[in-house]
Amino acid sequence: MDSGAPIALVVARMSSARLPAKSLTPLGDDVLLGHVTNAIKQCANISKIVVVTSTDRSDNKIVDWCRFRGLAVTRGSLENVAERVLESAQEYTARAFVRVSGDSPLIDPRLIDYAVEVFRAHDYDVVTNVFPRTFPAGQSVEVVRTASLAAAYSGGLTAFEEEHVTQVFYQYPERFDIRNFEVAELVGLNNMPWGVERVHLAVDAPIDLARCEYVIRALGPIRPWDAGWLACCQIAMEMKGLS
Repeated sequence: MDSGAPIALVVARMSSARLPAKSLTPLGDDVLLGHVTNAIKQCANISKIVVVTSTDRSDNKIVDWCRFRGLAVTRGSLENVAERVLESAQEYTARAFVRVSGDSPLIDPRLIDYAVEVFRAHDYDVVTNVFPRTFPAGQSVEVVRTASLAAAYSGGLTAFEEEHVTQVFYQYPERFDIRNFEVAELVGLNNMPWGVERVHLAVDAPIDLARCEYVIRALGPIRPWDAGWLACCQIAMEMKGLS
């Protein structure tokens, strides 16, 4: 890992209404959060992984799990995720960070590395692949300048913006230097896999967990990060009965 690179902030909590305790839910040979953090460990352009959870009592289990795995962990407001993320970035004096959702077990580290390279080339406020989205849910990557989030936060956020950390940038794009990269940029127009943006590789509900389990089983001994996001997506698209 590059010591001068951004840190990765993995946002996770246990209190999910549709899938309780999902961060530590078993998936294949690990738990959900384990798949996410192991994928990020493959990145060349990340200096440190920090799991960002809340001070809610239910998240004590995440803290214990992180300590067992030797991962850094910070805690903050349960509802104000933007504050929690900003405080974590500032605690580690990170000039920039990559925000990764803890419900993305098939995240491709190549996308993270690519986003960081783009960020470094121009020093944007935000580099993202969700504005607009052309990648599947569960392959979302955002590199954020810490000072830019602090500036946005100082002006006050709505409850929606507090919960969804980067929405303040997308709601007021004229105020920030945002760079979005799309699928075609990485695979080329001739190999453009149409419809991949509709594939759901994030885990929000039990059906999503089953879908990711299906992909992992289909890959066999190949790790999702070695297979890559497109292979995972193609397996999910071929799946029957779990659309």
